[in-house]
Amino acid sequence: MSYGKILITGDIKSLSGMHIGGMDRFSAIGSIDSFVVRDTLTNQPMIPGSSLKGKIRYLLGKKYVTTESLQSKNTIEYLNKQDVRIRRLFGSTLEKEKIGRLIFSDCFLDEACVGDLKKKDVPLTEVKAENVINRLTAVAMPRFIERSVRGAIYNMKLVYTFDIEDETRIQEILEDFALVKEGMDLLESDYLGGSGSRGYGKVKFGNIDAKLVAGELPEDIFCKCQSILKGDEGSAL
Repeated sequence: MSYGKILITGDIKSLSGMHIGGMDRFSAIGSIDSFVVRDTLTNQPMIPGSSLKGKIRYLLGKKYVTTESLQSKNTIEYLNKQDVRIRRLFGSTLEKEKIGRLIFSDCFLDEACVGDLKKKDVPLTEVKAENVINRLTAVAMPRFIERSVRGAIYNMKLVYTFDIEDETRIQEILEDFALVKEGMDLLESDYLGGSGSRGYGKVKFGNIDAKLVAGELPEDIFCKCQSILKGDEGSAL
């Protein structure tokens, strides 16, 4: 058996303002109604790994929906009845499956991007004023939403864990990487965070790369994994 880990890195660029809500903070009447989540150490906006993982899994689950999952009575049952490839990659609570093969880290702002925004005198967040219209009374209820700015770049780090027992596992690795790539492509056509139907959360992945950081993997298989992530290889699904 060969056990190892592959580090997947890349950038997530905001193509529009993005709102991933954080903890409520005190604000006076007429100020911000909903804040973005921030890194505690730098106070800069960030993308929680849970938000990225959850949205990609959701989109893949919608595309590869199963009859069994549609008959689920609750969220846990739904997740445990998703396509086996999704459960294998993201995890499930089933006794024989448990932890997924893919680990999502929090995505923090790229230092060079922060420096560039500061040179241009562009703040890291903006406040967008919106109105909610009461459909019965036609009365406008203004609200103010904090968003990370368009053009912000976040550093992404994923860790994929593998173990090879036979040729079947090698094929699974290629399927897993194809699923990761497809999840990223689906997200680029959707949105990350809230208020996507109003133009928030458009993102694009860039500079995607993979590095073997532990264990051994046949060179030809690893090269195929890299090619799949970069979009140079046909889908293995």
